[in-house]
Amino acid sequence: MITPLNNDEKIASTANPTVTLVFANVVDLSPAKRGAALDAGVGAPDHTGPEGFHAEYLRLVRSAVAEHNGKEILTIGDTFFLTFDAPVDAIRCAAGIQQRLCAQPINTPSGPMRLRIGIHVGTPEYFENSWHGTDVDIAARAQSAGLPGQIIVTESACKALGCHSDIKFRRLGTFALKGVGDIGLCDVDYNRHKLRRAAITSIEQRRRRRMATSVAFILGAIALVNGTGQRLRQDQVAAVLASTANQFVADLENSTSVAVIDNAPTDGLTVKLEQPSAPTLINQRHPR
Repeated sequence: MITPLNNDEKIASTANPTVTLVFANVVDLSPAKRGAALDAGVGAPDHTGPEGFHAEYLRLVRSAVAEHNGKEILTIGDTFFLTFDAPVDAIRCAAGIQQRLCAQPINTPSGPMRLRIGIHVGTPEYFENSWHGTDVDIAARAQSAGLPGQIIVTESACKALGCHSDIKFRRLGTFALKGVGDIGLCDVDYNRHKLRRAAITSIEQRRRRRMATSVAFILGAIALVNGTGQRLRQDQVAAVLASTANQFVADLENSTSVAVIDNAPTDGLTVKLEQPSAPTLINQRHPR
């Protein structure tokens, strides 16, 4: 006698299938719930109940998931964990949710409800009626890196999605996501909005800031060695900056009181990343 496989066994029988993982979370909904509870008097309707804004949010997401062939794996408080077989269904579902919130806002005591959504494609493991593993963690971390109203996808999800005329991606950079390592993330332009930066700082942004600080230090040191009365030539500045390796482009702003630094090339200045541990400064008025 052959015993039919249950749902867990059916999924487990396919070794690590590729799955599109989606996390959607409401930004600052807990304060809105507390505000609703404080504002409600005795006998007042519960705004978080079946007819409240939280229930409206649940209906909105579940309706979009059904329209785009998704599956609701888990709902904890304000967070949805969803999966899709096709990455394009996941991205269109996420875009549909955000667009509906823009067109028909769900009002809360803290203002219109706002979501952030994270999407990743991977090969997690299925057991105990849910998906588990690092890929699930990456999708959750991608969601937490977003701003209100943003859809963030990992670079692996972008590659899996391929080219679609109605989907545009803009790379945000590489991010050190807690517990999962360095992950490339992209912003989804679902309604022709301006580029939304992530809620956290990318590795590239931190590197640019360090380099800008280093360049400012070098320019200030050069000005001191040459004396504030001597005019710095652009070729002198370029010669000093050329002593480092690995090119990097940064815009500089003179925040010192030394006016001669204003003549340094500041528009798309090219410097090098791997600088010596301590710069060597040469006073050209007293050569060795």
